[in-house]
Amino acid sequence: MPAQSNPSPGIHVCPCCKQPVVNRPDPQSQIDVLKLTRRERQVAEFLLRFFGTWVDIRRIEDWLYRDDPDGGPDRVDLVTRVYIWRLGKKLKAGNTGLTIEVATGERRLTWVEP
Repeated sequence: MPAQSNPSPGIHVCPCCKQPVVNRPDPQSQIDVLKLTRRERQVAEFLLRFFGTWVDIRRIEDWLYRDDPDGGPDRVDLVTRVYIWRLGKKLKAGNTGLTIEVATGERRLTWVEP
């Protein structure tokens, strides 16, 4: 059973534009309740740092494998895309109100539009 998201949205500051947000949950609190693997959590943390901003996949790859002396697996591009895909599925299944949008070579974490 997926983790349940925070039911009381309240008021917080948007991570991307720094404006007050009403009636939407804090993205960090939504991610915190999910059961994620270490790599999925790293992807979530990175995308949260750039919430609402398109991020090149290669920057995510560099972030994930920055401490790996070999630079990560042979097909780091495919492995990273799988982590992003799994995170997106968990965001949806957890009813977080968050989504990962896709563009050619880029991803961004944002709220699901009502």
